[in-house]
Amino acid sequence: MFLPWEFPRVPYRYPVVPLGRTKVIVFDIIGTIMDRENAIAAALRPWAMQSPIRHTVSLDLVVGRFLTFEAMAERDAQIAGSPASLATFARSALMDLVRDLQLDIDEHSSTFTETLKHVLSPIPYPDVETSIRTLKERGYTLVCLPAHSATTMQQLRSSLPPAFVDDDVVQTWSQHISTHFVAPALFFSSLRSFCESLVKETLQPSEILVVSSSVGRVLHAAIFTGYATAWMRRPGNFEGGFEFIVGDDENSCPVPSVVASGLMELTAKL
Repeated sequence: MFLPWEFPRVPYRYPVVPLGRTKVIVFDIIGTIMDRENAIAAALRPWAMQSPIRHTVSLDLVVGRFLTFEAMAERDAQIAGSPASLATFARSALMDLVRDLQLDIDEHSSTFTETLKHVLSPIPYPDVETSIRTLKERGYTLVCLPAHSATTMQQLRSSLPPAFVDDDVVQTWSQHISTHFVAPALFFSSLRSFCESLVKETLQPSEILVVSSSVGRVLHAAIFTGYATAWMRRPGNFEGGFEFIVGDDENSCPVPSVVASGLMELTAKL
């Protein structure tokens, strides 16, 4: 997760929103439903092992470099006013990584193409299918918070769990969340009206639970708007390991309503 260049997007104060009577659950795709970091690590492991500087870099470092290059490509596109899909940014990041690792891999080679394909093909976490089925059976309305853009979601469609391509199980919100940058403070301002259109009743913000692996990229904005939040701290997930510190007192930092190590644990806490 990276801070945007417009720091005023980050509030100075956040409300405390306890976990209450949840009616709608909104799932961030990356890091909560789809294990993208593991897909990236698996794709880049051969590159890390083949690199002339392999003795000075770890796989975690290589994955971190890739994500940084990808975020920089997205930032450059935003500055230039030329939005593109996540696949475009991933391709740019791989080209930068080839140079960074001093590899002799041409961007038109089958090696490069296959690596890009694997980077863009995350798989669902093992607990997703059972958890989603259980939550649906309990009567919760389930919503997908889509990643990056409509084009990106279409590219991810074949990898998504069946529930997330079935509107009878999980509905998809129209707003797309960045995969790298801090969400604007008011990003979730229209989420409640969308959820109310699904449940056909008036909702309090605290009756909507937003679930994500990132406090800074996603949950801080949900907390600012008064929604209940669940921080998904999956073992080994980069985002789940980062604290999001805004100021120097307890009211300056967004505090999630509940923390869980996976969807099964979250389901048990609801």
